[in-house]
Amino acid sequence: MSKLYVNEIHPKTAGGAVLMPAKPAFMAGQVGLDSNTPSAVIPFNAIVLDQGNNFSLNDNRFIVPITGVYHFHFHSFVDAQNTSNGGVSLRLNGANNWPVVGSIRSYTNDLAGSGVFGPPISIHATVACSSGDYVDLYTDIGLHNNTGCYFGGYLVG
Repeated sequence: MSKLYVNEIHPKTAGGAVLMPAKPAFMAGQVGLDSNTPSAVIPFNAIVLDQGNNFSLNDNRFIVPITGVYHFHFHSFVDAQNTSNGGVSLRLNGANNWPVVGSIRSYTNDLAGSGVFGPPISIHATVACSSGDYVDLYTDIGLHNNTGCYFGGYLVG
C-alpha cells in the first residue's frame, strides 16, 4: 500500500523522514597558509563543501544564488605576534552595510605579547540576502591561517 503525502514540496520517506532538495551550502578553509596580512579580505584555499558551486576561491567570497535567509559562521585564531587589537567583519557586497544592524564584527583587544596563538575569534550571523549579493570576510588583524580557520554558510530558507 502506497502512502499519500500532502506536502509534495518536501516529500517524505515511508519512515517519515523529510527529503529536502539540495540547498546552497559551503565550507571553506585554509591549508598550509601563513598568517594573513591585516587590512585584507581573508583568503581561503580549500573547499570542504560547496553544494551549488557558489563559493569562489579566486575572490574568497560566497555568491548568493537564491534570495532568502542564510546562516554564516567563521572561526580562526588571532595571530598575537602580528596584531594588538582589531576585528573581523562579515561583509555584504564588500561593505559593512547589513540592513538594521549595519556591521557584523567580532573584536579582539590588546593582544600584543600574549604568545603566538591568540584567542579564538568567531562570527555567527543569520541574515537576509538577495540573489546576486556576495558575502566575504575582512580583517584588520593578523590571523593564524594554517588550521582552524574556516568560513561556512547555508540557506536556511
